Amino acid sequence: MLIDNIALYVARNAGRHKVKIVDYGFGIRYSYAVLSIDGVEYVGATHTLINNMVGKKPYSGPVRIDELPSYVSSINPYLKQIGHSIINAYNQYLLENGLTVKPVGEGEVLNLLDLENKLTVIIGDLRPIVDYLRSRNYEFYVFESAPCRRDIAYPEFYYYRALPRADNLIITGSTLTNDSIDEILRYKKPSAVTVLMGPSASVPAESLIGKGIDMIASTHIPSEKTWRTVKTIIRGGGTKQIKELGMKYIQIINP
Repeated sequence: MLIDNIALYVARNAGRHKVKIVDYGFGIRYSYAVLSIDGVEYVGATHTLINNMVGKKPYSGPVRIDELPSYVSSINPYLKQIGHSIINAYNQYLLENGLTVKPVGEGEVLNLLDLENKLTVIIGDLRPIVDYLRSRNYEFYVFESAPCRRDIAYPEFYYYRALPRADNLIITGSTLTNDSIDEILRYKKPSAVTVLMGPSASVPAESLIGKGIDMIASTHIPSEKTWRTVKTIIRGGGTKQIKELGMKYIQIINP
């Protein structure tokens, strides 16, 4: 699965450095992991899939970077959340040190998409994207796991009806945590421009080359904001607060 391939990429490359997992935790909206890499601490944030975690036995044991592939392949939702957060923390290190695909800027990803007379499918509750498309009367569908939260959202298990017709596909990074991204990519139209989006989407761009994803639109959290971000997450902060602490970026994977 895609998340397994990304985890293998991170585990292999992280072995070249002195990496230590300093902390991890679960907030009501986001979860996090903090890595110390060559003495500098970086935080990775992922959207907490709270409906999958409530009622399950929490995990509070030790974690190791070389065990990362086993975390993301686990059916324990806490371990999967930790694994994805570790991946994102490692990517923050890559971004800060210029070791990954150079971002094209901080602009809005919608400016890079052809939306006129095109069908856009959004997987996940990406509200700013949905509100923008809706306000301009572009054709779109949004699918999510809790459609009752949005008056125009459809249940996620219907997305395969629309995906083969979509010209643009915008996918929340949470689909990596819940393993749904592989099925989504399987049903998409080959020519569809595909964007992985949100704070959870901050994975190494190189690990997605040739995987059917064209762009990443996410947030870089500078190392000096690591512990402020952790405090924000633990106190219930969400996407807006995380973006305020970091910097939006866009990476082109498949030009």
